[in-house]
Amino acid sequence: MVIAGNKNSPIRTLHWFNNPSGSESDDLNPLMLRGQPRRLLSTGLNGVVIEWDLLQRSVKHIHTVHAPVWCSALVGKLLYLACEDRSIKILKVNKEKIELARTLTKAESRCLCLEVTPDGKHVYAGYADSSVRRWEVESGNCTLHLVKATKAV
Repeated sequence: MVIAGNKNSPIRTLHWFNNPSGSESDDLNPLMLRGQPRRLLSTGLNGVVIEWDLLQRSVKHIHTVHAPVWCSALVGKLLYLACEDRSIKILKVNKEKIELARTLTKAESRCLCLEVTPDGKHVYAGYADSSVRRWEVESGNCTLHLVKATKAV
């Protein structure tokens, strides 16, 4: 299958939204899961999150975050985005739309990568200044900040 895209919008990450670990697609139609269409999300440097309609071979939903997205992680119904504008944005993926749930405070450098703890309580993020921060999702506070040493120790 080929879905027409935009050559100026390269995709950085893909996520299957409704594909629980160990679940397989239907034998007769790999685009279906338990009788429901599978949901594929993409993020990229164009600053949008796209849900693709695999049955119609088109875009189903678009959510603009107004900043290039370097990395993303999907935990449950929440999509965490490491953004060029130095923020971590958290989107909620609903049945009919994708919406902003919250933005964590901006750091001094652009966020390039992130990982979410399995319980969803903390986000660890790597930044362009070689620092690592741990964010508490509920409060939005940075609770740990590791920086690269500038002098020999």
